[in-house]
Amino acid sequence: MSNTATAAPASAKRRQIAEPMPEHARLAVALRQLDAVERLVAQEMAHPRDDRARYHFDYARLTADLARVHAGIRDYLSPSRAQPRDPAVLLGDYRQPAAPATDPEHTP
Repeated sequence: MSNTATAAPASAKRRQIAEPMPEHARLAVALRQLDAVERLVAQEMAHPRDDRARYHFDYARLTADLARVHAGIRDYLSPSRAQPRDPAVLLGDYRQPAAPATDPEHTP
């Protein structure tokens, strides 16, 4: 009897593997992952910048792009209207030059 008891869970597991996750479920997972990334970015933004670095990562631009992606997925999952809309363009290029150091003696 134990052979049939172990065969049932194994066949159920095979069905789970064979049946792909529905798109809305995969997109819901993507939204949760984006939430996690947004939290990490917010934590990084709270850290002080290295003033000696030549370039800084543009967290504000990344945050704006993540918000656009997040909104696009949400709009797809629960559209507010029947007509498609033009998606917002992502900004990209997250490297920004460091602000030049100011010399307090030469400040007007």
